[in-house]
Amino acid sequence: MKKGKRKPCWNHFFVSKDDPHPQNPHVTCKYCSKEFKRGIPERMQAHLDNCDEAPENAKAQFNNDSMSETEQNSLEILLVKALSSAKVDSSFVENPSVIKLFQQLRPSFKLPNRKKFNQLELIIGYQQETDTYSNTQTKPNPNYQSHTQQIDFQQEAESNQFHTQQIDYSIHQQQAESNLIYQVHTELPNLAYHFKF
Repeated sequence: MKKGKRKPCWNHFFVSKDDPHPQNPHVTCKYCSKEFKRGIPERMQAHLDNCDEAPENAKAQFNNDSMSETEQNSLEILLVKALSSAKVDSSFVENPSVIKLFQQLRPSFKLPNRKKFNQLELIIGYQQETDTYSNTQTKPNPNYQSHTQQIDFQQEAESNQFHTQQIDYSIHQQQAESNLIYQVHTELPNLAYHFKF
């Protein structure tokens, strides 16, 4: 059969490998065993839509489901974060029942295999550690701020104490000068009397 992107209906049929017509080989429905000598996607999908044994994800409305690469990547990251936070082993994504569940929920979403899951888990963990380190570096240290404030308060107190001492010294000096002036004025007449000529 010609390689390349096939329509989803091919996933619900067994394909004959030895058919002389590789582009339209002999196919058999996986659910009711109905055979088609020539595998034509339109006929195959019409059969699935009317097959009572076929699951809902084989019907045409489910096959219209599509997903962009961005959405696929986003869902993979969310899945890895959810399973990692719940401490679920990476083998979860390769469990057949889990694969079937996701095919029913969102056929276009492709579950990452265990190898890709582990790689994404490492990348996400590294990014989280980097973000935590960046926040720690940019966030002010409360202990440093407290220590700085204590130094500021101490310096301010010492400055106020020094200023108070200056004021006390100035007042004391003024009082001493006043006492000296008073003594001079008091003793000057006596001195003048004793040293009269």
